[in-house]
Amino acid sequence: MFEPIIIHKEDKIISVDLAKKLSSYEIKASDKIPPPEVALKIGNAIIGTLGNILSIIGKAKGRKSFFIAMAVSVSVSKDNIFNLFKNELPNNQNNVLYFDTEQGKYHVQMALKRICKLTGNREPNNLHVYGLRALNPNERLELVEYAIYNTPNLGIVFIDGIKDLITSINDEEQATMIVSKLMKWSEEKNILITTVLHQNKGDSNARGHIGTELNNKAETVLSVTKSTDNEMVSIVKPEM
Repeated sequence: MFEPIIIHKEDKIISVDLAKKLSSYEIKASDKIPPPEVALKIGNAIIGTLGNILSIIGKAKGRKSFFIAMAVSVSVSKDNIFNLFKNELPNNQNNVLYFDTEQGKYHVQMALKRICKLTGNREPNNLHVYGLRALNPNERLELVEYAIYNTPNLGIVFIDGIKDLITSINDEEQATMIVSKLMKWSEEKNILITTVLHQNKGDSNARGHIGTELNNKAETVLSVTKSTDNEMVSIVKPEM
């Protein structure tokens, strides 16, 4: 015979709480769920929507940061950049966060000045730039999360580069953790999160387990590579 199942008072409370939580995530065919709002476009192509992740990958020194500068510039300005990039953020979500985890303060400021030049604005008041190179991964992660939840009217977050929010790009648990946070932040705050990650030296794949996770979870993956025909030209290509 089976032993009788005894449900303790604490277990009953837990099961009720879980039932409520599960119910809050149920999606029905009759629900009125609008499509995600467009955040960024290149030409007529949508590259990022609110509530999602955009992943930028490329080789070292492939001008990923210059591409990001253009993307940040159009994100803080309603003007098209080079008649190509288009900002379609809602007016009540015009604040932009830009985190640089790799460069020193001088070079982060150079990137900021490039953005100011592209926008024609000496100091955009809706752009907040942070250089996090001096911190350890846990400190960077803590500050990024704090800023995301405490910046009003937030529309887009740029993280260059995402690998510096964890200690190992090949640790499956850490990769799952950081990408899960990106999905949580983007959905709960209804923002576009743009990440930057290197490609492997030997192939065009994004580096490590974190690269695999981002490929699986990002709405769009764009690669930035130097042209083999002209060193002065970089090619932006949709990988996924």
